[in-house]
Amino acid sequence: KTHFAQSLVPNGVLVRVPMATRTFEDFGAYPFPVRDEVEVNKVDRNGDMVLDSDNNPIKEMQNIVHVEQALSEVSIEPLLKENIGDEFGILLLDDVTLGDPRLQSSILEIVQFGVIAGRQLGRNVFVMLTGNTTEDGAYAIEWSKALLGRCMLISLEPNFDIWTGYPDNQDVDAVVVAFLKDHSQFFAPNVDDEATTDANGKTPAPRDWTRLGKALTQIGGYKKFEGNMIFDSITTYAGSMVGTKAGAAFAQYAQNFGVYPTGEEVYNSESAWTSVPSEKQDLLSGAMAVVFALRNHSIGLLQETLDDK
Repeated sequence: KTHFAQSLVPNGVLVRVPMATRTFEDFGAYPFPVRDEVEVNKVDRNGDMVLDSDNNPIKEMQNIVHVEQALSEVSIEPLLKENIGDEFGILLLDDVTLGDPRLQSSILEIVQFGVIAGRQLGRNVFVMLTGNTTEDGAYAIEWSKALLGRCMLISLEPNFDIWTGYPDNQDVDAVVVAFLKDHSQFFAPNVDDEATTDANGKTPAPRDWTRLGKALTQIGGYKKFEGNMIFDSITTYAGSMVGTKAGAAFAQYAQNFGVYPTGEEVYNSESAWTSVPSEKQDLLSGAMAVVFALRNHSIGLLQETLDDK
């Protein structure tokens, strides 16, 4: 959801406020006393005005305290009208459905008028709210009808091709990519799907595959995995992240994937690919994974060169 928000205004100001940690009392504004010294008419103990010899009221200075509201979400200040002007920006109120239900009343003023704590947001600031539903397996409260009525509702669905293009996934292990290409049912199944959800209730999600893929890359690929006291095999290691059903399926696939070279091997020698059996070369998922690995290795070498300079 955050990537989606960033893509709307790629060069604009993005401010993310996690709503799950906010309470109704501390969101938006907080009261603080302001002391002003003002000139008033002097009065006696009876409350009568004190006059001078010319019957003019005698003045005196008196401290007056009044309460004002200050913006509690300081991070939003770059998006205020006086700061951003006519430039574009995004205010991302993340995980609204995990917050105090009363917060939605405060958010309504932002959505409807672009105002928070009496401060005006810029005219080109997009206000985005994100959240999940109980159907997503999340703890969630219902959206306020008043709030929904003033919003455009966009439902985000997982897309494997877009997922592989995310910057965060550029160093995901190629075997993970190949497995998901061949076994799309494991990429983003529905919560509690019987075929992919394990006995603990774990259903794999795209972020889980990102985590597994990046972890395998850090150790040099699945071939270099070594069992330890906690994870005795690649099966238990993968299962800890994507669930035991998906983990077992991935581990079996990875073991059969051993005929393919790593990105480094292909980069160093063309024969690393030509020695692969022809029927395996024709397998789209395998070829895609090798290309993905070769690209990642090349990008890594390029980055090392730039760092040296």
